[in-house]
Amino acid sequence: MLPQQIQNSQIRQNNLQNLNSDQIRVYDKTYTPLHDLYDEATNDAPISDNLQQKMNTPPLDPDGGDLTDQQYLGIIMKMVESKKINLMNQNTLLNLEIYEKLNPQQTVKVDMNTQVIMFRLREIHNLWKSDSSMTYQMKHLITELRQIESRVEQECGNVYVI
Repeated sequence: MLPQQIQNSQIRQNNLQNLNSDQIRVYDKTYTPLHDLYDEATNDAPISDNLQQKMNTPPLDPDGGDLTDQQYLGIIMKMVESKKINLMNQNTLLNLEIYEKLNPQQTVKVDMNTQVIMFRLREIHNLWKSDSSMTYQMKHLITELRQIESRVEQECGNVYVI
């Protein structure tokens, strides 16, 4: 320990020793901050496989997402499955003809946002592989992806292939 840390530790110990017994709160073994909500009978109770399956299933969007989101998702998944977009290579997402004409400031903006878009694409693809139905999580990711893409393309042109 450094000399300052040793000194601070000694000061804390002295302060604790100088406290009166009425200034120290002692908790008994059964106390928890959520004591009123705690029920010993349900602690570590087994969960049925059916209930566990239900809890692990993301809630479906009853609307199934709007048509634009579904079409956008379809386009993305076709491009990923046909290997036009490689989820581990962000250059496959770029329209290189336009990207190479950008000024350095725009290039930095596109590069940063491309990393975010690629991460979102991987998340969407993993959700799609596990269950190809539209969940709230997937809907949110698609909306976020579309917003990032449109914001970048408003400023920099059609730099993405999607």
